[in-house]
Amino acid sequence: MMRVRIAVTAGVLLLSGLAAQSRQVRTTVADRVESSGAHRHRRRVATGATTTTTTPAGTLPPVVTLPPVVTTLPPVTTTPVTVPVPTTVRPPVTTAPATTAPATTAPPTPTTAPAATTVPPPVSTPLPGIAVGVWQKVTPPAISNSVNGNNNFGMQAMAASASDPRVVYVGTSYQGIWRTTDAGITWTKVNTGTNGANLETGRNWTMAVDPRNSSVVYTAAGYGNGQGLWKSTNGGRDWAQMLPQSVLSQATADIYSVAIDPTNGQHLLVGSHGPWAGNSDAGVLESLDGGASWIVHKAGGGWGWGHYVFFIDSTTWLVATQGSGYWRGTGSGSSWTKVATENMTHGGGALYKAANGVLYAGASGTVLRSTNGGVSWTRVGPQVQDGYYAIVSDGSRMYIQSGNTGGNTIDPDPPYYTSPENDGQTWTPLNPSGPIPADGPMSMVYDPVNKIILSANWLAGVWRYKVG
Repeated sequence: MMRVRIAVTAGVLLLSGLAAQSRQVRTTVADRVESSGAHRHRRRVATGATTTTTTPAGTLPPVVTLPPVVTTLPPVTTTPVTVPVPTTVRPPVTTAPATTAPATTAPPTPTTAPAATTVPPPVSTPLPGIAVGVWQKVTPPAISNSVNGNNNFGMQAMAASASDPRVVYVGTSYQGIWRTTDAGITWTKVNTGTNGANLETGRNWTMAVDPRNSSVVYTAAGYGNGQGLWKSTNGGRDWAQMLPQSVLSQATADIYSVAIDPTNGQHLLVGSHGPWAGNSDAGVLESLDGGASWIVHKAGGGWGWGHYVFFIDSTTWLVATQGSGYWRGTGSGSSWTKVATENMTHGGGALYKAANGVLYAGASGTVLRSTNGGVSWTRVGPQVQDGYYAIVSDGSRMYIQSGNTGGNTIDPDPPYYTSPENDGQTWTPLNPSGPIPADGPMSMVYDPVNKIILSANWLAGVWRYKVG
């Protein structure tokens, strides 16, 4: 019997049981009820590898391509403020989270930021044979979806360094940071040193690794007692808080995303999960020196809060909001223009730049595609009621899968879809041998040396796929 699965993939992590319409435009009302427990009635907990097999799909429905979104809003000009950071890193400010959250304890004791490490040599130990074309579950064995009950959303953000893609970090819900150097064959819990315990009090829903040094990694502990932006320079063992009181008094400790400039590992952009101090909106924090000092960029027009922010290039940025569409910033955040009315998928987002320069963004209900540097966007891929998070490519094909913070509401085991790297408008189901993940990924990374995709799939765990 043949059937077509129309799926969604597009990091916290909120409502799997809300009505389909609420996932199209994420509002502050939806955020405030995230942890009430009532919305969790449709959440599935994956207890092992699914035994579902994928039947080759039939004829796909035609992909609806909408014309580019043309905004009539004038650019919004903002004035950045540079805020120096003292040599001693101060604890984060404890702010009321944007939604009802678990009780937290006092913030961590101030610590001095760890000294920068030298760049480690790439991991070169040969991998054992891994089957091609098969999804395999490789979740760290100690991870449980039952820790902290209904506040547990499973696997969180995943990241690797372009300089050493065998070194992969993955965040969890209340269970710390884990690292693998062998495509998930073995895992090590790394947050065992200074301030490491703070990362286990929340959800590590964002992760970024220096593109030239796999030992330098950033993350957050959403809803934890150590909110703010955390940095490690020794492979995730010791951590320092990078946002001082002088910054937090203008912004918030409730951090949602961190992005690193692919051309400069010292250049950071930080998005916020909650509103900024005395404001109903949240802006963007920028650092040019790896978090030693910060530039505070006030919000554009009516952004709201709960944003992911991405680099299109060093001075051109993209802010994905949950209720006010996508905004493109030029001049390093000095001017902003709304470029799409679609919203970010609730719980996370991604931006992928193909080899031909075309941009792809995981969004609510669709994948967005731009051929002009983010000035305008069209919808591509299977259109769904949930949303897409991660987009990854093996250099030849791009991969997506539908996802939802608490479990997909359309298909319990949606297929991955692929499109040629140089196309992006025609997407077909990936038909692997054996099982597929039971829930879509929040994050994916690709190891081009060993041709392996690693996928962090919300409540379904971590999976890998060897493409060739």
